[in-house]
Amino acid sequence: MQIAVEIDQFKTMCESLPSCKSKLQPAQLVQELHTLGLLSVQGGRKEDDSDGKITVNLVTQALAVKKGILSSARAVELLLELEQLYGTRSPFHQMSRLHVLSTKPSTNQMRDWVLESLHDGLAYDVLQIGEISKGSLSGDKHHTGLVGLFEMKKKAGSTEYGALFFLHFPDCNYVSMFFARSWTTSSKCCFRRAVWQRVTGLC
Repeated sequence: MQIAVEIDQFKTMCESLPSCKSKLQPAQLVQELHTLGLLSVQGGRKEDDSDGKITVNLVTQALAVKKGILSSARAVELLLELEQLYGTRSPFHQMSRLHVLSTKPSTNQMRDWVLESLHDGLAYDVLQIGEISKGSLSGDKHHTGLVGLFEMKKKAGSTEYGALFFLHFPDCNYVSMFFARSWTTSSKCCFRRAVWQRVTGLC
């Protein structure tokens, strides 16, 4: 998170200079950083996609993360809680995963909901840190990622999709519990582990 904030602040500082006549593109920002001798950043883990090197891809992701998930006070609160619990082992101590959470959800409200759901899964030992990766979050053409899964669950709990959910899963004993969780934004209103697992498995 800190890297995203600092890159965004550096961009703002550069663009405020009289010599800068327009908004800097990621490639231009990388050039400015390299000119100052900043070739890499510290943080994250060894398996990070860029290994700390300041690249166009890293800067692009950092700016999207700052504009996306870091613009939400609730999301930042959840991310800091995970960082406090797990330190550098936090599943979101990696820019590529923060980027997925910033760009994959369909709305800002859905983005917070997805992060709340991931936070709950980790808190109740249903999800393991190693199960949360860039690929598992975003999914692919053959598999729905965690972001898409939790978005579907949120929609299933709404008035518009509730009846459709009952038609597809008429024997699910935990639908009402799922709806109760869907209608709240408080992370304190969570499932017990068995209920959470039941709903995650779509009955």
